[in-house]
Amino acid sequence: MTTPTLKPAEVARDRWQRPLVIPPGGGKPVPYTRCTTYIDVLEDKYNLQKWMQRMVAVGIASRPDLHLAAASMASDPEGNKTQLNELCESAIEAAKASAKATIGTALHAYIERINRREDPGIIPAQYQPHVDAYRRVERLLGFPRTVERFCVHDDLQVGGTPDLIAPSVAGEEGPFVCDLKTGPATLKYGALKVAMQLAIYARSNLYNPETGRRQPHRARTNKGLVIALDSDTAQVGLHWVDLEAGWEAVQVCTRVREWRKRKNLLSDLDVDVTPAPAPRPTAPDPQQQAVDAALHAAIAASPSREALLDLWGRSQNAWTDAHTAAAKQRLHRHVVDRLSIDMHTHAVHILRQAVHREAAGHQHHARQRRTEHRVLLGLDVFSYTFPLHRIPPLLTVFSH
Repeated sequence: MTTPTLKPAEVARDRWQRPLVIPPGGGKPVPYTRCTTYIDVLEDKYNLQKWMQRMVAVGIASRPDLHLAAASMASDPEGNKTQLNELCESAIEAAKASAKATIGTALHAYIERINRREDPGIIPAQYQPHVDAYRRVERLLGFPRTVERFCVHDDLQVGGTPDLIAPSVAGEEGPFVCDLKTGPATLKYGALKVAMQLAIYARSNLYNPETGRRQPHRARTNKGLVIALDSDTAQVGLHWVDLEAGWEAVQVCTRVREWRKRKNLLSDLDVDVTPAPAPRPTAPDPQQQAVDAALHAAIAASPSREALLDLWGRSQNAWTDAHTAAAKQRLHRHVVDRLSIDMHTHAVHILRQAVHREAAGHQHHARQRRTEHRVLLGLDVFSYTFPLHRIPPLLTVFSH
């Protein structure tokens, strides 16, 4: 009968849960980075984040109280940040996503006892098939086993605890660093993380937290083992992991972490970017003012379009946009004046005809006279104003 393996002493941790490790040369314990944290810089969490978002949505939809709580805090998400974080955790739990993690933790505890050759204790009937499935494969792992022993990699200053170091697997000599995974999606999305984690453990030393003593476990560094126990179906499988590829990825993590520590990536450009002072207004040139005034006077006095064109041709050196605007106004005045003259001539002609008809004694219908008045009134359309009160005097003038 195999003697049960004793549990090692617990590793002290700081407030950030980093393991406190006595340096190889002794002295005050220093915080090491957790293995999962160290490799986290290279892990692709896209699918995990999308899965968690889906679980939050499902959880809120399944719990009216969570829906109401989320709506009450939606107007100030920043002010309610802590409460919303807690609500999202409750939603994930409501979606039974956290239940899988709880089941996985419990199965890990049972399997740890089996690996230590201890009595696993009371096993609910629902999960007896899971324990039986593990027992069928654990016979392939050889003895004695190193179970849940804390390891350190001093060069990286990384610490962590592999699930198991087995002396052999299915007759192949090791030792092999082994990891138990109970999530069905672990191998689908987490193979890179598993390879990096086991690669570090395979190159680490066993660590005694009471004495600070290191002890090599001499695990193989070319490959490790994943024991995949599906918490949903109780199916179990064994998978080799390429630890050499995993170690390459760890070195990339090291470079990324070193890069993140770099400072002074920005430097100031030695140029003057202060705004230039506004130019001081210059005193007007009296001679230019005189030329400008003379041009405006000439434009105002131009009798025709041809005169304006001639003036422009003779004054191009002094001509400005203001002169162009004045010339346009003057040209417009010429057009209006010409239309006024033409319409005045037309009005006189109509009035002469009306006088002659009156002198000849022709009787016209009142409607005809109203029509003539409307013709006269319609002259306003062409910017010609002909007040009705002036018609009788004009009739008198043109009757002679």
